[in-house]
Amino acid sequence: MMKAGRRDEAAAEQAEVQRINAEKGGLGRAMVLMEGAAAQLKKGQRSLAIDQLREAAKLSPDFPEAYYQLGLALAFAPGPSSPSAGAAEAETAFVQVLKLDPGHAPARFQLGRLLLARGDTEGAGYQFAKAVEAAPSLVDARRERARLALRARDWILAAAELRALLAWAPEDAAAHRELALALDGLGERAEAAREREVAARIEGTRK
Repeated sequence: MMKAGRRDEAAAEQAEVQRINAEKGGLGRAMVLMEGAAAQLKKGQRSLAIDQLREAAKLSPDFPEAYYQLGLALAFAPGPSSPSAGAAEAETAFVQVLKLDPGHAPARFQLGRLLLARGDTEGAGYQFAKAVEAAPSLVDARRERARLALRARDWILAAAELRALLAWAPEDAAAHRELALALDGLGERAEAAREREVAARIEGTRK
């Protein structure tokens, strides 16, 4: 006859197996819902996509990507630069991503954009800084951080971020022009002029 301690141990092991299987099942269903939501967004069915993504996050609450995709759909669909009425819920979704995965650079960048849109420049700057720390090649986060620095007349930080951006994207004409502004602020007129020449050359090749 199985002793009580052994029975308890076996029951605990079985419960753990069931829990793991349930998590796997939830993750699988969540991924199917996310695929469906992506298809709905392409069709312009934003509300339906958001409902599917909410359900995906509920089914797999430890899956950062479900919250990330939900945040994107809430905040920026259909246009990538038009924060919507769902911005507050989107912030919550991105914060949840970062609780699960603090190194999720795209979530930090998107959260920074939302904070900036509602006037929280300090919070936005922090998120952009953490984003480039986690992903040095995330040029959009570097650009936003540099622009905040330009507004604050922090020429040293702006120049540093723009130079780092250009190391990853040397043909970015806008970054060359913004670097010229930072260099002007630092009194480096000759180098600023060279950056403007580079920007003009790049722009000329695209005409």
